[in-house]
Amino acid sequence: MMKEQNQLLLRLVCFFSRFALAALSSPALKVAQDGSFKLALFCDMHYGEGLLKDLRSSHFQKKLLEFEKPGLVVIDGDASSNYAAPAYCKTDVNRCKKWFNDRWKDFTNPLEKSSTPYAYTLGNHDRIPGSSSGMHPGNETDYAVPDHWIMQKDETNRHSMTEDGPTSIHGASNYVLPILGAGGEPAAYVWLLDSSDNACMGKAGWGCVYPDQVQWYRETSRELAERDGRVVPGVMFHHIPLDEVNLAWNNLSIEVNGTRGEDVCCFSVNTGLFAAIKEVGNIWGVFHGHDHNNDFVALYQGVHIGYGRKSGFGGYGGKIADKPGSRIIRLHQKADGSVTWETWIRELTGEAVTQLPVKASDRNPKKELCCGMAAVSEEQKVLEHVAPQELAKRSCREDDNAQACRVAAGLDTEPQATLLHVHV
Repeated sequence: MMKEQNQLLLRLVCFFSRFALAALSSPALKVAQDGSFKLALFCDMHYGEGLLKDLRSSHFQKKLLEFEKPGLVVIDGDASSNYAAPAYCKTDVNRCKKWFNDRWKDFTNPLEKSSTPYAYTLGNHDRIPGSSSGMHPGNETDYAVPDHWIMQKDETNRHSMTEDGPTSIHGASNYVLPILGAGGEPAAYVWLLDSSDNACMGKAGWGCVYPDQVQWYRETSRELAERDGRVVPGVMFHHIPLDEVNLAWNNLSIEVNGTRGEDVCCFSVNTGLFAAIKEVGNIWGVFHGHDHNNDFVALYQGVHIGYGRKSGFGGYGGKIADKPGSRIIRLHQKADGSVTWETWIRELTGEAVTQLPVKASDRNPKKELCCGMAAVSEEQKVLEHVAPQELAKRSCREDDNAQACRVAAGLDTEPQATLLHVHV
């Protein structure tokens, strides 16, 4: 019994020493005197597709920071566009890293310049594959610009709260940040997870938070609760949506607020993350990027799940994507230590968007599977009649085809039809 207690004590000392070290090098996140703390979510900015787009995205960041003055910005993946990387990335790793480094400086500059703390979690278009990368889904450590290298790079910025996560589990952007309350104890936690690239566990479709990451979330939650003496509430971010986001939309008995402008592209395998969240009971909401024309949120089994808003001018567009915005989340710590939450979307114009409930008659659930996983539909069989850029958008979303993404983003005018295909 004594040996087990000593082992537990050692684990807790090692685990929480990371927080102490981070506090020495990073700005502390703490509620204001009125007990409030504001977080802004920047999704899918897609830097690297051209100077004009990048300048417009930086202008977006600057204006949103002026409007909301958040205590923390979460960059929720696809800050840059790996499909826009030069051809030499296949053979010249050093030049490729320099290309990414320049993009990284661009998309973090507005945050650094405004002294805004931020945290970065990876999307499917951040790391850059090399000539032999991507052979094993979920293993992005061998890319020309790999996941842990990006995290370690971002840790060097003065206002970065980013942490390079454990190397023993999938992904790199797996970490948790405390928001301190009035008394100096954690009032809430911000959880960031890496949802990888595509083909979760080898199954066609998109990436996921892998089972070993889910176990890391469980264990870390338990360790935090033991240290804090209570379960402290939190909010979670990862780029690719949970399968439950699609289930919520298709369940007409559940209220959904916001817009669904395209199919949900969720995990291709449900790895049990939402079940773990329900079991642990410490998460108020889970928010994603990835789908540029979706910004809806649903209260699903007691947890808010859904999207931010596309926050830049790169990548493919659409009705929602062409109106960049940011999901704002504000928490308030009451005098008794309890925390309440609220959320809204702020657009580049300065307008705060009121997300109204979607009528059941407008939901029109079409399929149970997320995009990239379903069998070919009648609609897909006649794609040869669709405009090339729309076809490219579908192939970019469903196949993660780099050339299709380039066409959809307006980088190439030739669709190269042999590369634009849907699953058959």
